[in-house]
Amino acid sequence: MPGTGEIPDMLSHAPLLKVHFNKLVIVLGVLCVVGCATVASKDPISLQNAIDLKVESLSLLDKAIDPPDAHTKEIHDLRLKLLKVLEYEKTRGELNAVSIQQWEILIDPNGYLLGGFLTKWEIDGIGRNPAFLNGVKKSIIQAFDQIIKVESAKPQRGVL
Repeated sequence: MPGTGEIPDMLSHAPLLKVHFNKLVIVLGVLCVVGCATVASKDPISLQNAIDLKVESLSLLDKAIDPPDAHTKEIHDLRLKLLKVLEYEKTRGELNAVSIQQWEILIDPNGYLLGGFLTKWEIDGIGRNPAFLNGVKKSIIQAFDQIIKVESAKPQRGVL
């Protein structure tokens, strides 16, 4: 003890210190993994879905010079695929919130991207001017590219 001239018997506490140290290492390891896991891991299915739907959406937009009645089935099928992808992204959990929000914005039927365009095209019932469609395509390409970029930037499973 200090001041008594006795040397503390630190070795008698060594097994207890070792147990606490091991627990600390485990807790810090778990905290690091949990703290580092702020986004979902990269998913090749999500990436492929985004690429496929980008191509399919742009193909339909090329046909939007026609009235929508000529493409009712294609519009319906594309909307259905977009909703399926959104539901798939939701199954990936809270760490996938950014991707979920991106898809929701893209397909919002009242928004200003793909979903909103499809709605307006159907309501108006007329074909669109090619110059207008080029501007719409640029916005939709940027939205899909952002979704693809976010998914591509996610870490691989099991890699920190």
